Amino acid sequence: MSFNSVRRRIQRLEGRYRASDDGSFTLEQFSRMYWKADRAGFRRFVKREASYLSMFLHQFEEEEAEAKPARTCGRRARGEGVRP
Repeated sequence: MSFNSVRRRIQRLEGRYRASDDGSFTLEQFSRMYWKADRAGFRRFVKREASYLSMFLHQFEEEEAEAKPARTCGRRARGEGVRP
């Protein structure tokens, strides 16, 4: 991936999301925005171009996995999604 394509990708994400007061993002904030916008794209980007972001990929996947059972359990506890 060329520098210009990475720069364009960053500009698109910055356009969608507001930066902090000083106009900057942390690497984790940027990675999380990318993850929320395009999970498959973020995985490909980490695999092909940015292995240094793999720690965030693992973190986001773990957070999502932890949140998923909580949502499922809550729905079942309320009787939703349970078939007679």
